[in-house]
Amino acid sequence: MQTKFGMTGMRCALCAMLMAGSLLIAQDKKGDTKGTAAAAQKGKSRLPSNFGKLNLADDQKTKIYSIQATFDPKIDELEAQLKVLKDKEQAEVEAVLTPEQSKQLATLKAEAKKKKADDAKAAKAKPADAPVTVEPAKKVTPEKKP
Repeated sequence: MQTKFGMTGMRCALCAMLMAGSLLIAQDKKGDTKGTAAAAQKGKSRLPSNFGKLNLADDQKTKIYSIQATFDPKIDELEAQLKVLKDKEQAEVEAVLTPEQSKQLATLKAEAKKKKADDAKAAKAKPADAPVTVEPAKKVTPEKKP
C-alpha cells in the first residue's frame, strides 16, 4: 500500500516529466535557424532563464548566443582561477592541522565519499514509488578533557 508521501512524490515526478516533455515538444515546433543550430551544436550556449518565453526573433537569439560566446571563455578562465584559489586555501587550512588531525580528516573524507557513493547506489536501486524514510539526527556530545 502506498503512503501519502509516496503518492505525492510520484505525482510531483510525473508532473515534472510532463512539463519537461511539453517544453521539448514546444521547442521542436519552433524550428531552428543557422544561428540557433550553431549554438545548439556548441552545446554550451542557450537562452537565459525565461528568455524562451519572450518570443525572441531569430536575430535576437543569434546576438544573445554571440554575446555568450564572447563571455564564456572569460567566465571559464575566472572559474579556473577560483578553483586554484579554493584549492590553495584548503591546502593552507589543512596545513594548520596536526598530523593526527590530518589522518582523522582523511578518514572522515573517505567515509563521506563512501556514504555518498552508497547513497547514490541506493537511490538508483530504490523504486520510484518506495516510501521515503528519514533517519533521526544523531546527537553529538562534545569531548570532555580531564
